[in-house]
Amino acid sequence: MKIGIVMPIGPGHDGYAALGMGLASSLVSRSNHSASRHEVWDTEGQLGRSKARNIGILEAQASGCAWILLIDADDRLISVPDLKANGDAIYTPSYVRYKNGRGRKVLHCAAPESHWNWLVKNGPIRSLMMGNFYRAAALAGHLFREDLDHGEDWEHHLSFIAGHAWTIAPEPLVLADTTTPSAGGPRGGSKDWAKAAEPFFRFWRKRGRIPLTAEERATDYW
Repeated sequence: MKIGIVMPIGPGHDGYAALGMGLASSLVSRSNHSASRHEVWDTEGQLGRSKARNIGILEAQASGCAWILLIDADDRLISVPDLKANGDAIYTPSYVRYKNGRGRKVLHCAAPESHWNWLVKNGPIRSLMMGNFYRAAALAGHLFREDLDHGEDWEHHLSFIAGHAWTIAPEPLVLADTTTPSAGGPRGGSKDWAKAAEPFFRFWRKRGRIPLTAEERATDYW
């Protein structure tokens, strides 16, 4: 199976990309899949993360990838899930490395039917992260909001999950390293990402798991 690895590379992350993409490609290949690399270079920060991801997603789909891995340049793929399962996405539970070298793994609740309630209640800090696998057709039909520079990942996570079959991997797929700074540039920066995500969580806690139409999602619905 052909898997596209989509990696946006923003300001300050160019030094991490080679290792991150090399590890991801190697793991995908060793899992008996074909790896298709889609780095999107944005070292001046003019595109922004959302547009860079969208460029890579559409490239990967056009190249015939059945699944797409979205991963940031400073994160490291550590496991490839079983992609034979039904559903449109497999998300990784949080797994982060802190400056003292110790990792914290936060696993999801056991019952699949409670994943949505667990997610919207738990919030962004100890639930999911970037580094997820998507069916290419489903992801290409639900791209990132290019007008958002902060909280765009959680806008995408929650709106995608509301309208698609999904699951959480039983163990982390990606290691995030908090010792590396966020990508800089005019569309990056150090804004509190958890605070930026909170309006989306408030909206979905109130709405419930009712998918948005394309027209609704094009507005500031939250």
